[in-house]
Amino acid sequence: MRRGFTLIDVLVVLVLLGIMAAVTIPALGRVAAGDPLSGAADEVTGVLRQARKTAVERGKMVQVTIAPGEARYWVWITGDDTSVLAEGTFALGTAVGLIADTPRALVRFSPRGAASGGPIGILGDGRTVLIEVDRWTGELRVRGR
Repeated sequence: MRRGFTLIDVLVVLVLLGIMAAVTIPALGRVAAGDPLSGAADEVTGVLRQARKTAVERGKMVQVTIAPGEARYWVWITGDDTSVLAEGTFALGTAVGLIADTPRALVRFSPRGAASGGPIGILGDGRTVLIEVDRWTGELRVRGR
């Protein structure tokens, strides 16, 4: 008598794993989407990532100004032709707020992608999520999710 698994055994297990993944993965997405702090962090990091991308693509310094008390932001090209690229309001939940070291948080991205600027915090639900910008690479780190 041989020991081992037949091709049918392996296929049945793979089909069962596929069904479990198909059921579980969308449920996990709904749980993450229901977290207002994660949603706010995604929104803020999206604006910052787009600003960094613009700075590198256009070869110009780009500044993001965030007014935490108002949950508003402005994205500027700085230099000779200072112009607003984007502005808007973060869609924060009623129990979620932004904090920064100053009344207007500034994050600047150089044409090489490097950055300057302090961290931005998101408060709510008894937790704090902190968004930090690496000064050398411009990469974003989100802590406390």
